[in-house]
Amino acid sequence: MGFNMEPKGIRSKKNVTLIVYEKDGRSAYKLLGPSGEVPAFAFFANSLKNCSLNTRKAYCRDLASFYDYFFEACTYIGDYDEKRNSLKKSELKRIIESWHDYLVLGEYSGIDLVKRVSKTLPPRLCSQNTSARKHSALRAFLNLSEILRREDAELSKLGLLDDDVKVDFAPLFDGVNSGVPRTVHEINAIKKDSFFQSATKNHFGGLKLNKTIQTSEVLKYDSGKAFPLDLAFNFIAALTTYRDKALYALYAASGCRSNEALQLLIEDVVLDSKNPSNNKVLFIDPRRRLNHASYTALDPVDRQRLAWKGRESEVGFLIEPFATLFFENLKLYFIHEYFPHNRHTFLFQVLARDDARGRPYFLTAPTSRQDIFKSAARKAGIPESVKGPHSFRHAYGSYLLNYFPRKNGGYGLPMATVRVIMGHKKIASTEKYATHDIDLINAQIHYANILIYQDGNFRSFVDQKLDAMREQMADFERRSKNLSLEK
Repeated sequence: MGFNMEPKGIRSKKNVTLIVYEKDGRSAYKLLGPSGEVPAFAFFANSLKNCSLNTRKAYCRDLASFYDYFFEACTYIGDYDEKRNSLKKSELKRIIESWHDYLVLGEYSGIDLVKRVSKTLPPRLCSQNTSARKHSALRAFLNLSEILRREDAELSKLGLLDDDVKVDFAPLFDGVNSGVPRTVHEINAIKKDSFFQSATKNHFGGLKLNKTIQTSEVLKYDSGKAFPLDLAFNFIAALTTYRDKALYALYAASGCRSNEALQLLIEDVVLDSKNPSNNKVLFIDPRRRLNHASYTALDPVDRQRLAWKGRESEVGFLIEPFATLFFENLKLYFIHEYFPHNRHTFLFQVLARDDARGRPYFLTAPTSRQDIFKSAARKAGIPESVKGPHSFRHAYGSYLLNYFPRKNGGYGLPMATVRVIMGHKKIASTEKYATHDIDLINAQIHYANILIYQDGNFRSFVDQKLDAMREQMADFERRSKNLSLEK
């Protein structure tokens, strides 16, 4: 098949096989369908080469799932037959729009096509959130296809593109610029016969997903997944190494993302021995220092696992008592567990007493780190709805918004301030994490309900409005008096 290295991963489904292999020091993806390799998929996967490893992996897996459904659904389309070996645009649109029902409802869907496919290709029913995530990949694929369709149309008008060289496949990547590079090799690959190409016959161009699937409403955060900070001490105490105690104390203190903590370098932790209150942690985008010795020490495949989602501020804002807990356990980690070497300066490293000792901890399998979390969570009585270290980020945002003590005696910081502290570029990102605490809202409503019934008598809404206006006037007078005193 022309791979320059042996495949390092194969995921087989009923109609497709996703192959992961190494190319130019990076993970690459190809898909085999009923009639062989699917060139459109490889072209799309290659368009993601500048995205993070996790993004490429998720998009390729999700698009492979769509292909699996697509090939199965083709066999149930009424007008489809092998002699014609093509689909009408309306039929293709029907398949795309039914995928959401297939993922979420399966055989319980009211769509006949979905019911029939579900009998021969039973889905693992997923949530609205998961379906929305999978459709992000499909949307990116459709977007890329439309860009190529328009480019080819323009080239054809100018007589610069032969009909048999047109790119006949679908797009799926938000934010792709109009100029999509295509080498002669890529164009020749796309020209190869494939079931998918002949079945779609230029119909992917201009297709869009149902807006209800694109909406962010289904992506709202479930506050029940936030880590209960009152149990954080018990959780950290249940961890068995100083490395993990320091790591999770940092999650709780800073609300940082998992990769931000795992990729820290020793020099990113700034200590002030004379004034420990000045100790700080910096979260620095790896792209800003790509030729750092710790990064170049990694082989190319490992280097691509450096991840970064974006952060407005490099300085981590650490909250107590977890900040102190982090620095205390960090000191014990260096004394008792850290393996000194000159290979790299990643802060958190593998502790195993074998050849892996000293390796950057972020390169270990996520499942092994997740097992450590689950074990400590069971011992500390953490609810099963709390799934992993990212739950600390949600708890951190909620704490800042609802309970953080302010100098004026109040509690909770404005959403705009929480945005800066959490490193978000947009306030919408903060709103997903920094949710108003339901318990706090319930307490406020309970208190208000008690005030409404004074001495067992209901106070009219007119009286309540008058009280509110009097309080506002009193507050205005206090501020006016303070302003006069300052003058």
